[in-house]
Amino acid sequence: MDFARDEPTYFDLVARFEARTADPQETSDNERACIALGDAVMEVMTTAIETGIDDGSIREELSPTETAVTLWGFTHGLIQLAVHKSDMLNVRHGLDPDDLVERALDLAGVGLTGRAAHPICRSDIVEMMEGG
Repeated sequence: MDFARDEPTYFDLVARFEARTADPQETSDNERACIALGDAVMEVMTTAIETGIDDGSIREELSPTETAVTLWGFTHGLIQLAVHKSDMLNVRHGLDPDDLVERALDLAGVGLTGRAAHPICRSDIVEMMEGG
């Protein structure tokens, strides 16, 4: 959230880059470097999910790669809503964007663990998303 709010132009550029399909024949060195960094982040997320499955804090039936991609899309979409549609969320739906993100991350935690109020919820997901 901080990056999207503090650096909205860069966040939009990242979103646009992620939304396009790169042609391997026409990919520049910079694009390949960005893709490699994105792959590295996905590997960190996948490893964190595998660790959680192994230690029992994440449901064992979840696919680590599928879950990592789902969390990426989920959080990216949430951040876009909170940053770009904050007035609409508040006026039309009575939702505070920060509270919405907090509750959504709790919801993701329940989906990961299968249990409510598990310690993996919000702070662990945020840490994982920030590469911690």
